[in-house]
Amino acid sequence: MFVRGVVYEDALVSENSSAIVPDEVVGMLVESFRRHNGGGTRRHIGLGLSIVAAVARAHVWDLAITARDSGGLVVRIDVETPQEG
Repeated sequence: MFVRGVVYEDALVSENSSAIVPDEVVGMLVESFRRHNGGGTRRHIGLGLSIVAAVARAHVWDLAITARDSGGLVVRIDVETPQEG
């Protein structure tokens, strides 16, 4: 298992390995207390991605979560500041 984080000029990307997450579950993982129990531990309660989504919304950043074919997720936050007009 691994967790990798990369900071770019305009984005933050976190990738991990874990159980395979079905595409239909990925979008629900930003809901509070929502977890995918695909072989994980019970020590997590499902708040992490809901907090990430709330921070992204508060800053008007784009959040994209995709399942990795081999298991785990890629979470990308585009942090480019909207242009004021």
